[in-house]
Amino acid sequence: MFKMFAIICVLSSADCRVMHEDPPRLYETRAECEVASVIRFEETKGMLEGIEYHSLDVGCENAGENT
Repeated sequence: MFKMFAIICVLSSADCRVMHEDPPRLYETRAECEVASVIRFEETKGMLEGIEYHSLDVGCENAGENT
């Protein structure tokens, strides 16, 4: 199982934030998660319009046993 994450670094802040979907979703395969992450990247980029940010990364990670 895999879950999606986003790392956003805003110019006005010295730190980057790691975020996860809320409510959390689990994907059966990495490929399924990566397809969804491309869509989420574009959606998030649109929401950040007008906000100066240094970087935006959306990807997938193993959900592990704690999820």
